Amino acid sequence: MSCALRAADHGLQVVLLTNLPSLVEGSNTSYAQGGIIYRAPEGDSPERLLQDIETAGAGLVYRPAAEQLARRGPELVEKYLIGRLGVPFDRACDGALDITEEAAHSLPRILHVKDLTGRAISQSMTKAVENHPNIQLVKRATAVDLLMLSHHSQDPLDVYKPPTCVGAYVLHQETGEVEPCLARETVLATGGLGQIYLHTTNPPVARGDEIAFFPPVPGG
Repeated sequence: MSCALRAADHGLQVVLLTNLPSLVEGSNTSYAQGGIIYRAPEGDSPERLLQDIETAGAGLVYRPAAEQLARRGPELVEKYLIGRLGVPFDRACDGALDITEEAAHSLPRILHVKDLTGRAISQSMTKAVENHPNIQLVKRATAVDLLMLSHHSQDPLDVYKPPTCVGAYVLHQETGEVEPCLARETVLATGGLGQIYLHTTNPPVARGDEIAFFPPVPGG
């Protein structure tokens, strides 16, 4: 949804497909209870946040990703979640953001919406998507195959050209019809793959659909 909104805000026409009846239901985000990293009112810095992340990771942190989170995370929370989406984070009596401390953070830098922070973010983002004039939302639709020149071109030699995607074949669940959906750019954002395991707390739609779409490399 964030990708769709960014593209739509820049004037692009976006078709957003979901195989669910609702964008909120079914995602891991909607089940996230705790808060989200912001910045402490005093004494905080990207370097201090990075240090806390690495300490909590006990040597298993991928530093480039942690550095990006520490540098850009709080900035984007303020600019995007608060400014663009208006997520109703809890506030103190004086109207200031209610910032708390949790887990391995050395300072209070966590924003929250009671104990339903993920659902509040999902609902705010869903509202923005549904109200955006440049986004066409198609529910109960499943991408069953990518439209690839190497797969669908009438020229058999196209299989040797760089993989080129021009959209997807889409199954409409209510009618059973499959139709092509053409696009200049195709973004796959299908979430996790918890359902490949016998036991998981992931929602039923976390099936790793995106992995099945990766095209084979010629000669690989």
